[in-house]
Amino acid sequence: MEDLLRQLDALRLALELVKPSPIVEENIRRESLLKSALYSAKIEGNRLSYEEVASGLNDQTRAKLEVFNLLKAHHFVYSKKSPKRISLTLIKKLHQITMDRLLTAPGESRHEAGAIFNQAGVAVYFSPSPGEIVIRLKNLIKQASYSKKPIPVKAAAAHFSFEKIHPFIDGNGRVGRLLTAAIMNQGGYGFKGLVSIEETINQLKDQYYQALSETKTTQPLTKFLLKLYAEQGKKILTRLTQSTSQSQLDLPLRRREILNVVRDHPYASFDFISRRFFNVNPKT
Repeated sequence: MEDLLRQLDALRLALELVKPSPIVEENIRRESLLKSALYSAKIEGNRLSYEEVASGLNDQTRAKLEVFNLLKAHHFVYSKKSPKRISLTLIKKLHQITMDRLLTAPGESRHEAGAIFNQAGVAVYFSPSPGEIVIRLKNLIKQASYSKKPIPVKAAAAHFSFEKIHPFIDGNGRVGRLLTAAIMNQGGYGFKGLVSIEETINQLKDQYYQALSETKTTQPLTKFLLKLYAEQGKKILTRLTQSTSQSQLDLPLRRREILNVVRDHPYASFDFISRRFFNVNPKT
């Protein structure tokens, strides 16, 4: 774990020092945040593909609304509007954004008993009673705020505790991962919003849930998350350092999409291309 923490510190410094073109950095950030949103939803059963969401989120079916809300929440976490400290207000805000138009009362904690079920429908964990939720969340916030442990360790521990508390009727996994990202960002480990780990979590879902199912220690989840941050951070650093002005990444997002369309359809009409951009005037 100490080696992983050293790697994260080195990555944090390296990402501050590397100076790609602003367009390259922004395109990677857009891609990273979209992947974080999509794959956080896929962990919970969403079946959309990256291509389906990359082409637009305007026709908001429930599946696309889940991704749209999460994308909005991730943008909020890395924005200047995001609070500098964890609080009950922040946790409720993240849930409100994530579950907007998906629940009747987003941001409101559950009023009934909660449980986590396995794929067979068997309850494998019973959450604290509704009357205990606030005090347990306050304890989580206190630990995340005042513990002397390194920021990435505190972020993982907060995610672990949050899932055990299971404060909401739905959306706890998504908000728990957002909470991890918020704590990392507040502590200087946001990596400019360029590093996404949700896709790999989705690929290693069994390991992720096994780490969360522990009852006495947060170490398996902490090592799991730190390793993902280190691995994905190195990949992003490589992309940034290898980018050149000839790179497709150096194109603004819309131009890059048009280039992909023309590569796939060399005889595409203007009308065909314009249909890919619902929010852009066809004359443009």
